[in-house]
Amino acid sequence: MTITGEGTVIYVPSHFDYGWILGPQTYHIAPQQIAAMLDLAEKADFWSLSDVYRPAPMPEDARFPGMDEALNDVYRDVEISTENRVKNLRIYDSGSLNGVPAAADALIYKLAELARRDLWLSFTRETTEQLVKNGFDFRSKRGGELLIRMTVSSTNSDADIEALLTLGAPADYIVTNHFLMDTALLDAAIKSDRTVFVDKLITGGALLTDGKTDPVKSARALAHAAANISPTMVAKLLSDHPPLVFSSKNMADGRSKTNDIPVITVVGQESSLSFWDTDSSANIDDLVKVTEQLLDAGAGINDRNSAGWSLLDNIAHQGNVPFAAWLIAHHAEVTETTFTPMLSDEMTVMLLNSQPKLDQADWKQIKANAAPKTEAWLKAHDKW
Repeated sequence: MTITGEGTVIYVPSHFDYGWILGPQTYHIAPQQIAAMLDLAEKADFWSLSDVYRPAPMPEDARFPGMDEALNDVYRDVEISTENRVKNLRIYDSGSLNGVPAAADALIYKLAELARRDLWLSFTRETTEQLVKNGFDFRSKRGGELLIRMTVSSTNSDADIEALLTLGAPADYIVTNHFLMDTALLDAAIKSDRTVFVDKLITGGALLTDGKTDPVKSARALAHAAANISPTMVAKLLSDHPPLVFSSKNMADGRSKTNDIPVITVVGQESSLSFWDTDSSANIDDLVKVTEQLLDAGAGINDRNSAGWSLLDNIAHQGNVPFAAWLIAHHAEVTETTFTPMLSDEMTVMLLNSQPKLDQADWKQIKANAAPKTEAWLKAHDKW
């Protein structure tokens, strides 16, 4: 971000800020904001700060190759130039480990706030208005990406989405995800629980191709509804008897490969904040309801994706012990795939209590990652 003395701002977003969608943007802020920035810099003793604040290099860890190099790509940068002097400050984002004074750390965020960086982080209607002033091509691929991202974001209203469509954003654009599910406009609306907008899109033919129900579109929409744990959406989509398997593209050996994935295996995946072992048990009732809806429609509780993972494997990986227990009680199979090094102690013991059929290598792996409760279980059952 470059800011001139008269208030012109040139914002060049990073790839973290969806920079390839927006590209460089120019706008203006009040001169008073510039004066406030310089005042903040003086109060933070900006001119006396070190030029760079960087943490010590991370020790090599085979589990996380390239982590130190990745951290070097995450930093905040500010340069202030006056008639008499120029200074650049760079802070690498590693919390207190980088040794930066608190006032200096806060300074960059305050400068960004005064420069209205928020315009390019939340995709609001104000962002749209500024893009119109800057001649953004809403009919382009970038316009399609913006449409999908604004639709997914719960901070945008249906009216905001309609405004983008009016400006020419392609309603048929699909965001390709090489890890799991592609996302069309209908899918994005499902992900953000836009019930009224979803109904409008379906009535307008979002699930049709050449006047007929498109199995690819309907299966993908159902997968998004299941991943988002929306019983109402799932029931609505199941009423048209869509396929219970959707297609997904991923990268294998540098080539794009299409896989067929059972919808039931992605139940709750959208609500998982990460792939780490977290407590995600608050929505157990809706998880059960969506799973039962799919089972009643003909899905199998042990259906697996192309990697061999079932719904239970995914849920165990998320750390949702109550739902995992429910699945096991309803005949979900516990296999070697269910056990990963990142499982919680409680999850591991619960899975072991289901008496899984494991070979010697599996027991060795469980033992190698055993936390106290798991270790106690293994010793009590002569597996240590």
